[in-house]
Amino acid sequence: MSWMQRGLLALIMTATATGLQADVLILGDGSRIVGNIEQITATEALMSNTFAGDLSVPRDTIASIETTAPVTVQLSDGAYLTGPLQTADAGAVAIQVDEVGSRAIPLAGIAGIYREDPQVLQQRALAVKVTANANVGMSLTSGNTDTENLRLDGQVVTRTPRNRYTLAGQYNEEEAENVLVTQNWSGLVKYDHFVSERWFLFNSATFESDEFADLDLRAALAAGMGYQFFETDERSLSIELGPSYVDENFDVAPDDSYAAARWSMNYEQRLLDNVTFFHFNEGLQGLENTDDLTIRSRTGVRLSISERIIARIQTAIDWDNSPPADTDSTDFEHSLSVGYRF
Repeated sequence: MSWMQRGLLALIMTATATGLQADVLILGDGSRIVGNIEQITATEALMSNTFAGDLSVPRDTIASIETTAPVTVQLSDGAYLTGPLQTADAGAVAIQVDEVGSRAIPLAGIAGIYREDPQVLQQRALAVKVTANANVGMSLTSGNTDTENLRLDGQVVTRTPRNRYTLAGQYNEEEAENVLVTQNWSGLVKYDHFVSERWFLFNSATFESDEFADLDLRAALAAGMGYQFFETDERSLSIELGPSYVDENFDVAPDDSYAAARWSMNYEQRLLDNVTFFHFNEGLQGLENTDDLTIRSRTGVRLSISERIIARIQTAIDWDNSPPADTDSTDFEHSLSVGYRF
């Protein structure tokens, strides 16, 4: 046998082996996509080595799945099964589990399909990611006008695949000619529970105080549903909507409390390797009196000076549709601060 014949035989054997190891997605219209399943999540199937290279196939278009090699199937109740998959009844697949035999599983009962060992997947599910930052901004002027300004803020976010915990706060103080002209603070405690890859339930409590807006304390308790469009190191976008209860205590004006509807949007986008744009917007609309409306927004950019040191330029706007007497409805703040990222 010549070297050309041996090479051709090896090529045929390699192609045949690759074909034997291929996975198949059978779509609702009867078409078949042959390749290697990398993973299947609640929303998509990621395949490699298909006729078109790497593909992302919408999960809701898949009618059945076939694999020659064992895969790890995560059920909707959190259990794991490992084995090759074959077509079963409509809307289901059959998995061949060692020492157990074949078992039919409805596609709707599959949370995900992966190549990793179940223990690796369980360790990943228990993994905790913590991000934190603290920022300080300060300015001093002297001469015709003596002013001192101090701004402190920070945030800690703890994330697991199913849960997200957020703790944040800020404090502002300014003196002009040794007279206090600004003093306010706010805090947030929030819990998100992801019921799917994108949808989550949230509970939050926010607290605000502003000495020169006659606001001794505003407390807002909220709950509802949120949707995470994406959440990566490059970009993140989520929206939330739900009911809220607001309790306001003033130094001079009459205290007030009311039921409200709360909405929020939180967006971040990396523009360059070291520049990230961010925008946060939150509103509370009273349900009994439409005059009870407050809106907060935070917009700016963060610049990574080093791996840990960041600079931030931000514009903060707080608007109250019905402020206490002798106070302005809108507070603007433009700030430059330097922070540390943990």
